[in-house]
Amino acid sequence: MALLPPKMIIKDNMLNVKFLGSLILVLIVLGGCEEYSAEEEYQDSLQRISIEEGMDFFFYCDADIHQAQDIEQYKNLLIFVHGASLNGADHFGDAIDAINQTGLSSSTIVLAPQYEMTISRNNYYWTKYSWKDGKKSINAVPKISSYAIFDTLIINNVLKSYNEIQTIVIAGHSAGAQFVYRYAVLSQLPDSISQEVIYLPMNPSSVTYLGPERWNKDKNRFEIPLNAPSCSDYDDWIYGLSNISTNEYNRHITTSSIKEVFPLRSLTIGTGTEDLEGQGESTNCEDLYQGLHRHERANNVFNYMKTYYPGTLHQKIDVQGVDHNRRDMINSPEIVTYLSEVFN
Repeated sequence: MALLPPKMIIKDNMLNVKFLGSLILVLIVLGGCEEYSAEEEYQDSLQRISIEEGMDFFFYCDADIHQAQDIEQYKNLLIFVHGASLNGADHFGDAIDAINQTGLSSSTIVLAPQYEMTISRNNYYWTKYSWKDGKKSINAVPKISSYAIFDTLIINNVLKSYNEIQTIVIAGHSAGAQFVYRYAVLSQLPDSISQEVIYLPMNPSSVTYLGPERWNKDKNRFEIPLNAPSCSDYDDWIYGLSNISTNEYNRHITTSSIKEVFPLRSLTIGTGTEDLEGQGESTNCEDLYQGLHRHERANNVFNYMKTYYPGTLHQKIDVQGVDHNRRDMINSPEIVTYLSEVFN
């Protein structure tokens, strides 16, 4: 085997030393980095309310709900409901950033509820998705609807402590948007308080229709699907108003009352123009009857409301260039501008 000249051996060893040194430096840097945790950053903002039998519900808030301070300065309340990841702290941080952009942080309380799937601190808990549909908690006696606990938090706690609030925006993204949209359908909140209530669901995977018609792209019109029997519950609650009495929040509500009140509620659906993926063939038939993907579904339900309820107050915001990303949605120029307008 040929021997390398002494200078080449030295040069090769020096390269190895430099490479090993760089590798060690990278490992040291990576080892010294701690993974960011919104829960840790906002742990001082985590609060709770006790309801029945000492059972607690937790939420993040940048104002002390139990010992109110500077009551006169707060005129607005922004609530941002988390999605299926149940990461309330992340949504809390995103909402704070959005309000900071509006320049209204000194007059706005930011709150993010924390629904949970397990019991770890004397808390109510739900299944992964039942909380978004207003179903009752798995534990506690009596069990309580996730929407009812939301009412209690707002009416009996936030507004009781900060009674100068004038405008409430209830926002949510993805599964949180489903929560907000269906809560708006059933909600008793606007009838219980004097404040203006605005619903802002963004990028929901599905919503609730007020009738059995769905958009037929081939015929360019709304109609009852011809193959509806193959998806027999496409218009049942939570996708429609059939069997509305099965909801676990407001059992006495009627289809006629919803059709009278819901179109006149202040609801703005936000949709990312690039939220076009992640649905496709794997999505259930109830979702697909509403559209191929989330962006199409938002457009379809908005057009449905305009077609069948021409006096509706519902609006739509297209957020340009954004896909299924909660932070990019609520911090987009379109949504920040909207919040600036409704809170002024």
